[in-house]
Amino acid sequence: MKISMMNMLPFLSDKELEELIKKVQESETGEFQGVSLGRVAPFLEEERANALFLAEIEKGGSFIALAPFVSDSLWPAIVEKYLAGNLKINLVPLLPFMDDGMIDELFAKVCDGALTSLDLLSILPFVKEDKVEEQFLTRLQNGQEITPFLPFVSEPCLHRLAEEYCGGKSEIEIDLMYPFMSESDIRMIFQYAMKETEPQEKKE
Repeated sequence: MKISMMNMLPFLSDKELEELIKKVQESETGEFQGVSLGRVAPFLEEERANALFLAEIEKGGSFIALAPFVSDSLWPAIVEKYLAGNLKINLVPLLPFMDDGMIDELFAKVCDGALTSLDLLSILPFVKEDKVEEQFLTRLQNGQEITPFLPFVSEPCLHRLAEEYCGGKSEIEIDLMYPFMSESDIRMIFQYAMKETEPQEKKE
């Protein structure tokens, strides 16, 4: 019967885990007998997981699989290096492990155009609703592109915009928002549009 290396992981010593890590790293497939770095990581001390994560980033290895096991204190340095242009990695898979403060910092840079290696569609799912709406409303007022923000804007926010539009207080491009609005708001806009066209039609 073939021995399962996976089943042995919880019972290995630190030294044995290191031997296994070396074998995995030397492998062309990133695995040794079905074991990857991500499989070993839950059994490592946090400090060792941190070191392994950083080493894999440096060589463009399997750092993503290690992300759930690194300490929270490591992320600020990662973000700082990334913003400084000293880290050439795909940051998107790591976003779920960052706190709101780091996400806010990255989001602000993306919105300002200071960070082009990360796009809005990638980071928006992780941004707090109030931050999304703040940027959304600013762009709306300035006539900038708002489409990427719409799936992440709250229904109450869109309702307020619908009310302002139907009250004649706004001239926004309301058509873009229909797919994301409530049925009642769409009905309200429809009734407003019907009333707006009545005088013109009667004159004709």
